[in-house]
Amino acid sequence: MTSKEKIMQLKYNFSKGFSMKYVPRLIPVVLFLVLNAACARDRNSFRHPEADFSSITRVAVIPFENYTNSQYAGDIVTMIYMSELLMNVDVEVVEPGEVARALGADGTRAGKLSQSEIKSIGSALKADTCIFGTVQEYGTVRVRNENYPVVSVNVRWVDAQTGTIIFMASVSEEGSPQIPVIDVGEEQLYSVLARRACRKLVNMVR
Repeated sequence: MTSKEKIMQLKYNFSKGFSMKYVPRLIPVVLFLVLNAACARDRNSFRHPEADFSSITRVAVIPFENYTNSQYAGDIVTMIYMSELLMNVDVEVVEPGEVARALGADGTRAGKLSQSEIKSIGSALKADTCIFGTVQEYGTVRVRNENYPVVSVNVRWVDAQTGTIIFMASVSEEGSPQIPVIDVGEEQLYSVLARRACRKLVNMVR
């Protein structure tokens, strides 16, 4: 039986009053099937030709801006991106509380800081690089009469000494429309898609 056929069978079982006691056991299975059928919608990147990423030892992740209707998408993706950095790149990540104190009143417009402000914040945090991000999509999009769960994230690395962008990339991760989000668990599904997107973004600078 193919992945699509398994998904359709699961939908049929739920519609026939499938016993709810099996739901917790099925959530991992459904997540696997949905995400196994998922794919990256988009992936674009830029690396400054003169940037030496091997010399970067300490980075400050600025809270990602949230351009979606999901209230906490920015906070969630920021923390996921930080965890992927710590697990996959040999750098020290500035503690979020330190970043918040350095941003101060400018925290609400972190994505619009000038070069001089970025250099000042980088110096205060003793960071080689300031990492900015935006969450463009964190929900469902309708394509050809079907709803697809999508997470889209953009990041840019800015050299803290010069204020120059040394890396910029965007990644979108899309799930399968075959299972309604409510059957899987909205929080779980979007967290997995966000982690996939963040891991790809982090791997681009390794």
